[in-house]
Amino acid sequence: MRLEYRKLGSFRFISHLDWLNALKRALRRASIPIGYSGGFSPQMKISLGPPLPVGVEGLREYVDLELTEVRVPLDVVHKLNEELPPELWFLRCESSPDFDIVKFVNFSIYDVFLSSECELKLDGVKGALYKIIKLYPKVYRLFLFLTPGASGIVKLLFSSGLSWQDIFLIRRLGIWRFEDGKILNPFGEVEDLDKYIDKRG
Repeated sequence: MRLEYRKLGSFRFISHLDWLNALKRALRRASIPIGYSGGFSPQMKISLGPPLPVGVEGLREYVDLELTEVRVPLDVVHKLNEELPPELWFLRCESSPDFDIVKFVNFSIYDVFLSSECELKLDGVKGALYKIIKLYPKVYRLFLFLTPGASGIVKLLFSSGLSWQDIFLIRRLGIWRFEDGKILNPFGEVEDLDKYIDKRG
C-alpha cells in the first residue's frame, strides 16, 4: 500500500532513519500486518520516498508498505494516526501503483520563508531550477528538478549566499513526475501545475 503523510513542526528535525524507526514502532502498536524480509535478520517491508533534509517540513511525503493481509485503506490511516502526533500525520492510503516512488519522481516544489526581506537570487543555478516565484516579501516558491547529481534544496540555498540565520523555514509541498509539461503525483494521478504557480496555490 502507498501512503501519503505530512511531517511538520519540530518533527522536521527528525532524520530519515529516525522517522523510519518511529514508523516501525507505530506499525507494531497499531497492529498493522506488515510483511518481513527473509534471512537471519528479517526487516519490515517498508520503502520511504525521497528523504527530506533535516530541518525541512513536508506537506505530502510518501511511503510504501507491504502487508500480509488485506486492509481497508482508511482503517490503516486511522490506526496509524492514533499512534502518532498530529505533526506526523497520514493523509491518504491506496493500493501501491506498479512503480517505485524514488525512480518515478523527478520534480519537487518548495516554499522558502526568509528571516529578513532579502532577495533570493539563483541565477547561476543550472539544470535543477525550473522556476522561482516571489510569493510575498519574505516567501519564495522554488520548482526544482530532482535530477541525478542535482544539489539538494539546502545546498542550493546556501550557494545563493544564504545561511541558516537567513532562513526561517523550508517546506516541501510535494514530489511529482514532470512529463510533457504535466505533473503526476506518486499515485499516478495528473495534477494542475498552474495552481502552484498561482500565488493562491
